[in-house]
Amino acid sequence: MEKHQLSFCTVNILTDKNAELIINDNIEVNIDMLEDLDEFLCSIFHRDFGILVNKSKTCSYTLEARLIMSTIEPIRSKVNYVFN
Repeated sequence: MEKHQLSFCTVNILTDKNAELIINDNIEVNIDMLEDLDEFLCSIFHRDFGILVNKSKTCSYTLEARLIMSTIEPIRSKVNYVFN
């Protein structure tokens, strides 16, 4: 499993089609962060992929980030959340 650290989260590459996202504790995710994540994931995955969002840490999302999350083309219907 490959592990990558972005400024606000850790991305674990699980398979050639799936990644796990662990957002750092006490972070408010905004549009700029999502754009960075989208750019990074599209550089790793060159086709549709799924994201498993591990909600083991406390985080929140700006309204704009919540609205844009569902529009990221490669992951539009493939985001799953895991609560620990």
